[in-house]
Amino acid sequence: MIRRDGQLLNAKHLILTFSTPHQLQSVKMAHIHCPVQTYIPNALRYFQCQQYGHSKNVCRGQTACPRCSEIGHVSVDCTKKEQCVNSKGEHPSYSRSCPDWLKEKEITAVKTFLTQKLGVFFFRHVSLWCELR
Repeated sequence: MIRRDGQLLNAKHLILTFSTPHQLQSVKMAHIHCPVQTYIPNALRYFQCQQYGHSKNVCRGQTACPRCSEIGHVSVDCTKKEQCVNSKGEHPSYSRSCPDWLKEKEITAVKTFLTQKLGVFFFRHVSLWCELR
């Protein structure tokens, strides 16, 4: 159970951040050994343009319907045929079966793994070096 806004809520999963560079096998909480797994976040999709890998601050796209990928209307009113903004497939842009979403999820997993193994310090220097070039 976790406490949120003064109320106790059931929780099946918790996201913990450790200061150690090595992954722990388990943690002990309330006299119970809990296994630890690496958290891999979902692919980042900006909900205005429906494209992957960026957020509001760097978006240059236009508002697109997540259902039909047409510019200028919201999906609540949409009755058009489904089409993904990213893959152009016959599914909505938020579909977890989209090949582009699966690719982005895999990229996120690799980035998470490399960050865990090499450390954030390494990636900050790589990013800085890329910006200087």
